[in-house]
Amino acid sequence: MFRNNKSKYLNVCVILFLFSFLPEVSLAGESEVLYPMRKKFKSELGYTWKQGFMNRQGQVVIEPIFSKVNYFNEGLALVAEEGDWGYIDKKGKVIIKLQYGWATDFSEELAQVSIATEENGEKTTKTTFIDKKSNEAMDEKFDFNSRSESLFKNGIACIAQNRKWGFINKTGEFIIDPIYEVARNFNEGLAPVKTNGKWGFINTEGKFVIEPSFESAFPFREGFAAVQIDGKWGFIDKKGKVIIKPLYDLMEYDKPEFSEGMARICINNKWGFIDEKGKTVIEPTYDYTGNFKGDMAVLKVGGKVGYLSKSGQVIVKPEFISGEDFRQGLAFVMVSQNPDKYAYIDKEGKIVWESD
Repeated sequence: MFRNNKSKYLNVCVILFLFSFLPEVSLAGESEVLYPMRKKFKSELGYTWKQGFMNRQGQVVIEPIFSKVNYFNEGLALVAEEGDWGYIDKKGKVIIKLQYGWATDFSEELAQVSIATEENGEKTTKTTFIDKKSNEAMDEKFDFNSRSESLFKNGIACIAQNRKWGFINKTGEFIIDPIYEVARNFNEGLAPVKTNGKWGFINTEGKFVIEPSFESAFPFREGFAAVQIDGKWGFIDKKGKVIIKPLYDLMEYDKPEFSEGMARICINNKWGFIDEKGKTVIEPTYDYTGNFKGDMAVLKVGGKVGYLSKSGQVIVKPEFISGEDFRQGLAFVMVSQNPDKYAYIDKEGKIVWESD
């Protein structure tokens, strides 16, 4: 997390893309919200960054000793050192040894991890799911695909086996056979799947509710699903009816969807927002925007990043190199390069923590 990418545009897009696949986390009820932070240390090669965690007031709670960390989820945080991933608790104690080459956050008490296996005398990488004691929750092994969206939700996860996608339960049993070219997670009772080059939507019984006719599709959010028709993106309802015409230039890594009643759109390389009726509520004038999270959205203008409110007002002026979504009232931003400097800001743009 928090990679130092020297390309300003990619810095914004890559960070937003990667974090868009993290599970939707509710931090309500957590004893204390902890935020990843980083500190620069002198090394034989010059300087190196290490990451730990701070509280809402900017006080270090877990010392920065890891090369990478993720936000806490279901009481554990995914951390890495020298390419090996494991999990710690909020006291900084290693709960699951740093031993995996790839891993996801926990979702519904299970996390997906990569494991080394051998097939026909050849070493290969597969994935499986573990519980919070590092026990493998199922005997079955699945194709390694590096898709952190393949997490359990309502007891079901999409997964690949022998290069075909299907859906499993928490024992690893396929409840929907792996017969699809690609699949995405169930949400709001339906899942987008690709067959014979076209995308449609199935229910939890594996039956098509919306026949495959789209060039691409994403899960339903807030009653709408983004679909691609003739190279453009629009939105359908759960009957497959086009509610918002396909007029928009988006890419799959943009993960088009509704969030907090609004969806971002792109026309002629400029970004804005529409409401649930398809009405443009924020004109596409920005170089880039993220989805609304916590009533704020990342925006990019002239190579700089700031934040936008739902009324279209620029609340935090574009002055940062990169920025992430707000989480529990704070957003992580890159303040400068050469030297690199990072910070957390509040919704007024005030810095509440800054790296050395």
